[in-house]
Amino acid sequence: MLLATGHARMGARSPHRASRGRDGMESAIPVGPRVTYRPAEDGIAAPADYPDAPISLVVDHSTPGADLFGVAVAIGGEIPLHLHSMMEFQYVVSGSGLALNADGVEIPISPGGTVVSPARAAGAHGFRNTGPLPLTLLCVYPSPGGETPDRSSFDASVSPGDGPRTTYVAPADVRPVPARDAGVSVARILDSTDPGAELFAELIAIRDEVPRHHHSAFELQFVIAGSGIAIDADGAELDLSPGGVLSSPAGPSGAHGFRNTGSLPLQMLCVYYAPGGVEPDRFPYRD
Repeated sequence: MLLATGHARMGARSPHRASRGRDGMESAIPVGPRVTYRPAEDGIAAPADYPDAPISLVVDHSTPGADLFGVAVAIGGEIPLHLHSMMEFQYVVSGSGLALNADGVEIPISPGGTVVSPARAAGAHGFRNTGPLPLTLLCVYPSPGGETPDRSSFDASVSPGDGPRTTYVAPADVRPVPARDAGVSVARILDSTDPGAELFAELIAIRDEVPRHHHSAFELQFVIAGSGIAIDADGAELDLSPGGVLSSPAGPSGAHGFRNTGSLPLQMLCVYYAPGGVEPDRFPYRD
């Protein structure tokens, strides 16, 4: 599931570093990594550490500008309790099952829900598939440079100590927030109000389009449903479909916009590298 580089609908990008604006004045083209797209059918399989959990890489250090690490995990059975030195954000793509926390609590999970696991032993977590289909999770870590996170087994005989536990945000519990663009609905999953957050995450539903813009933080955008295009800093158009992943580097070179080309809302999960869960800034892109 997931991954590989996408193809621009327009021709190859121009090697020139300047362009003419609408007023005839020359303007600089930003230098740096552009938006890349990885369609669902071009997944890159990664070694699975658990026999019941095939893994596909979503984003890592090979992605230009990456400041996150992400995998898609399809679970056939169970993943034992474990922990990381950084928090983990786990979006339920399909299937049903249980998330396990450091206190042995079992939390039912379903598609559209999100498991949030703080760093270290207090945020220990595991998963068990209780349904007839694979339980598929999109797992994202705040890993600067896209480096692979560490992982340790959880010792149930040792107290996990104080600190925020693994929690679950059900689809009905996401927080609607005002949208910056007409024709767009936004629901907040994770921000600075959530204990242990080191990411910022939202769900957006685009009925029309989102103008090109950029952030000072790296952004990962997972296509949940619908179809459309992403427009990059050079005006190239990338076709989007469910299961695909867009990686948008920080700064003007990673500028991106969206246009819904289908009959249903284009739904996306947007996750940013944002220490402390602070909402990333946003700047309009001017070419």
